Amino acid sequence: MRMVVRAQRYHLTFCTLNLLKGAEMANPKKIVQPSDLPVRKSHSQVVTVTGGTLVFIAGMTSRSEKDATPVHPGDMRAQLRQVCENIGRALRSVGGDYSDVVKTTTFTTDVDEYYRVRDERYKYFTNDLPTSALIGVKRLADPDLMVEIEAMAVVPTNRFESASRAKARSVGGRRRSKS
Repeated sequence: MRMVVRAQRYHLTFCTLNLLKGAEMANPKKIVQPSDLPVRKSHSQVVTVTGGTLVFIAGMTSRSEKDATPVHPGDMRAQLRQVCENIGRALRSVGGDYSDVVKTTTFTTDVDEYYRVRDERYKYFTNDLPTSALIGVKRLADPDLMVEIEAMAVVPTNRFESASRAKARSVGGRRRSKS
């Protein structure tokens, strides 16, 4: 079992865990619909995983790529779009995509407004929806932020290792200076 942790600024951006070394499954995620639970259009009730690399993505918010200041204050739809784009960036950095996400936890300062604009989320999470929880909170880390989403994904090992090798090649020639 191998664990990779990458810190960004002052919080954990993502953490990966190789579940089964050498697992080369094309899609380690399977959606299960128990016959005695209602079908939900907004999320899957049960997701199972066999093999792959488990990826934990920190709570993503609507922040600028340049200086991490909040963007789109007061606009839940635009913030939700930015959050989903940021999740996509994190997934791509480890060879994943939205279809690899198995669980999300969404925190919002306005549950009613979130429900009004949640169709924005379904532009990103389209098939085999992850399990999901929505939690109303008084406020997030910055008062201008309205929505934050944490995600857990399982990326097929071959795609994860491919992305890792590509990143190693792109930074291979650089050396850290000793201070």
